[in-house]
Amino acid sequence: SFQDRRISNYAEHLLAWYTDEFEQCAQASVVKHILGEERYRLEIQDVLYSNRPSIEDEVRLYCEDRKKQESANTPPPQKDGRNAKNFEYLYQVAKLCSLPVVRAVATFNFDTLLECAINAYGEKTAQAYFGDVAAFDLSFHNRTQTLPVYHVHGLVSPPSTLLHNRTESVVFSYDEYFNKNADPLSWETATPLHLLRTFCTLWLGVSMKDWNMIRLLSAARSGRRSVNSYCLQSLRGVDFAKIKPDCSQSTLDAENYLIEANHTAFQRTAMRLQATL
Repeated sequence: SFQDRRISNYAEHLLAWYTDEFEQCAQASVVKHILGEERYRLEIQDVLYSNRPSIEDEVRLYCEDRKKQESANTPPPQKDGRNAKNFEYLYQVAKLCSLPVVRAVATFNFDTLLECAINAYGEKTAQAYFGDVAAFDLSFHNRTQTLPVYHVHGLVSPPSTLLHNRTESVVFSYDEYFNKNADPLSWETATPLHLLRTFCTLWLGVSMKDWNMIRLLSAARSGRRSVNSYCLQSLRGVDFAKIKPDCSQSTLDAENYLIEANHTAFQRTAMRLQATL
């Protein structure tokens, strides 16, 4: 991709430096600048769907098989590989979304694999929304079998899609973020705000370090009653290494146990501090 010879001569070293030093929006901005807008979008599509037009069929079959296994009370098969792990995550989220209490989903992902998994689970019909959507339709309260899935940061159709919709876009690079945030009345802002202000919300797979997420939460709470928002995070994301004392080989088991207890206590305390934001 580095066609400029001044860049290509140092491509390997530049790539390592760029990966370490730049956060995701900056990385996307550089890639978009190098590839151009059209190829940039196609590359995102290939990465999202793993260069495999059949990936939706794989997700559908996996979720259908997993539901049959759960119905029969049989353990899931032990499969190796990244895709099996990702498919299991998709299945568990689709299962959660299929509960009657879930009224809508707002996703910051660009792909439609969640909709595919929800539909394969079979309890609800997931409908993707993106672009210039009509005003938020509260009538879905009476349609428990239909689940709107709002793609707040855009949507990229699978490679199997016959016609390319040029209105599809993503919010990934700096210019895309700035353009969306410049319009306070855009549906990408209005829809999440409505959900946050009206419903109890559960955040999944979100670092909560994204300024856009914090902006939405702050706006949702502004001048209104307390909003019930919960976030599922992993304690493993809290690094204890910086305060963990050095231990010699002769450290007693009791001391190791105490260190581990302190480790867990520190993680939980750190998560509580983060939650105050």
